[in-house]
Amino acid sequence: MRNFFFFIMLFCACAVMAQNESQTALLQDGDNVQVFHGAGALSSAYDAATAGSTITLSEGFFNNPGDLTKAVSIIGSGSDKTTINSGLFYWAEESTPMQDVILEGVRLNGDIQIRNISGFTVAKCRFGVFRLREGTIENITIRQSQFATLAGSVYVLNMAVLNSILTSRMDYSNENTALLFDHCVIMPSSNCWEHQKAVYQNCIASAGCNTNFGAGSTVKYCICQFGDANTYIKEGNWFGVDPTDLFSDAEGFAYSDDRTYTLTNPEMYVGSDGTEVGLYGGLYPWDMTPSTPVVKNLSLQVDGNTLNVTYEAETR
Repeated sequence: MRNFFFFIMLFCACAVMAQNESQTALLQDGDNVQVFHGAGALSSAYDAATAGSTITLSEGFFNNPGDLTKAVSIIGSGSDKTTINSGLFYWAEESTPMQDVILEGVRLNGDIQIRNISGFTVAKCRFGVFRLREGTIENITIRQSQFATLAGSVYVLNMAVLNSILTSRMDYSNENTALLFDHCVIMPSSNCWEHQKAVYQNCIASAGCNTNFGAGSTVKYCICQFGDANTYIKEGNWFGVDPTDLFSDAEGFAYSDDRTYTLTNPEMYVGSDGTEVGLYGGLYPWDMTPSTPVVKNLSLQVDGNTLNVTYEAETR
C-alpha cells in the first residue's frame, strides 16, 4: 500500500498547481513524481512513465493516450468524474506480456482491447466492449463495472466478471475458455450470449438470456426472468421472476447510470455463498466510489520555501 502521507503531499501539490488547469495527471514512479496538466495530461504522463508506474487522474476529460505498450496502471476519480475520450488499447509485444495492470475509476468513450497481458484488473469503470484480441491473455478480472459486450476468440486462462452490469450480448467464441460471471446483472440486447463453459452464479438474468445460456454452461443460484426450459446445468435458481417486482425502483431491466438494481426483498434470494444474489453480495458489493484516499477540509499556507498543510482525510 502506498505511503498515505506521501499521497497527501502529492495531492496538495496537485491542488496548488492545478488551479488554472481543470485536468491533472499525476505520474508516480517509485518515489519520483511528475504532474501534467490539460486535456493531454494523460498522454504526457504515459509518455514519461515506465513499466510499473501509476497515473492518477483528476476529474475532467482526457484525450486518447494512444496505444498502451507499457504496464502502467491508470486510476481515475470515478466513472462519473473522469472521462477518457476514446477507448484504451493495450498492445504488449508477444515476447513480453504486460504484468499486473490496473484500470480503475474512469469512463471510456469507447472499448478496452487487450493483447498479451498477464494480470489485468478493471474496477469501477464504464466502457463499451471488452475485446480479447490475441497472444497470451490470462488472469483477467472485471469488477464493479458497467459495460456492454465481451468479445473475441482467443483462449483466456482465468477470467472472472464480478459484481458488474452487462447491457448487451456476449460475442465471445473460444469454447476452451472457462468464464465466471458472479453477482452480475446480465441483460443481453440480442440473441448472442451462448458460451459452453461459462458459469453464471448468483446473477440476475433478463429474458434475453433464456435461449442464450449454452447447453454446457452452468447456471446456479440465479434470479431469472424466464422460465425453466433449457438444457444448461441448473442448481438453486429462481425462474419466472417479474422484474418490476424484483427491483426496488420497479423499473425492470432498463439501464441508466443512476440505477442501483437494489433488490426489493434481498432476504428472499440468498446465493451459493450465503450473501444476497445480484450486485450487492459476494466479494465486491457494488460501489463505484474510487478506492483512493479522500482529502477533506484542505488548508494550504506557504511559509518561505515550506508548504504547511492542514487537512482531514479518510480512506475509501
